[in-house]
Parts: sequence; structure tokens; C-alpha cells
Amino acid sequence: MTISSSERLNLTRWNSQKPFHEVYYPQWHDPIQQIAGWIRFTLRAPAKAEPAAPVAQVWGIFFDGRRPGKNLALKQTVPLSNCRIERDFFYLAL
Repeated sequence: MTISSSERLNLTRWNSQKPFHEVYYPQWHDPIQQIAGWIRFTLRAPAKAEPAAPVAQVWGIFFDGRRPGKNLALKQTVPLSNCRIERDFFYLAL
């Protein structure tokens, strides 16, 4: 599989050897219906001196400009050991 140089810039960089924080998030909006949302993927690997283990998080947020009561935000945190990260193309499964 060949990837472009711009795609290569989006590959996960964490090598499990040092403290790290990496974030990816696609976002979208529909100005006609006044709705928007985004999904955020986060990898967090604290320094060894910190008690926290490496984790991955997925966040999802939906905005409804016409009906703010329908706005929704969710977050899930899982151990990084439960995730699959590919190095040759962008792939992150939690």
C-alpha cells in the first residue's frame, strides 16, 4: 500500500517509549440544518513518574443549533493495551 506524503503526516507517531499526547478529530457541519459534530481520538501516555497508565479516549459531540436540548457529548476511556494502532496507514481502533 502506497500513501501520499500528506497522508503520512497523519500517521500515529507514538512509539510507546516516551510520554506522549496525540489527538485526531474529524469534524463536520451542515449550515442549512444548523447541526454539527466532531469525533476526537486521543492517545495519552504520561511520564513514568505519573501513576496513570497509557490510555486512548474517544469523544463524540453533536450540536443542534435549532434544538440545543438535543446537544450531546460522550466520552469513553480505555487502556491503550486494548487498542489497535497501525503504523503504515491511519487506523485507530478502541
